[in-house]
Amino acid sequence: MSDRQADLRALYQSVILEHNRSPHNRGAVSEETHRARGFNPLCGDDITVSMRIADGQITEVGFEGKGCAICTAAASCMTQACDGRGPEQVIAVAADFEAMVRGGDTRPSVGLLEAFAPVAGFPSRIKCAILPWRALVHALNGDEGIATTEEP
Repeated sequence: MSDRQADLRALYQSVILEHNRSPHNRGAVSEETHRARGFNPLCGDDITVSMRIADGQITEVGFEGKGCAICTAAASCMTQACDGRGPEQVIAVAADFEAMVRGGDTRPSVGLLEAFAPVAGFPSRIKCAILPWRALVHALNGDEGIATTEEP
């Protein structure tokens, strides 16, 4: 294992622990303009993402529900990464995040999210990390129904 990989693993463990113990932006957003639920039927992670968009920017993002440590930490970090960005920019960050946790060379433009790169080494946990992002993109696109990790 390279020094960079070891550093990422240590950061991953630290970020997961911190954001699972004390998730940021947990709770529904008041006066939300967008909302979507994400559900992983294989493990039971069930997350609802709500947000408010004003003047073309996400002004507040929150999440509620239940999920494993990785899902909760990913949702917490996601809310921080999205605040103040435009919907198109967030959709691009979501695509980069998913590509990264699936083992691709892509790195999200938000440095905090790179801590999730080691998820690629745990295939059963990839869906846990991407579920909040899938729900977020679902909400931004105005998609009806529940976002899942089973769709492409």
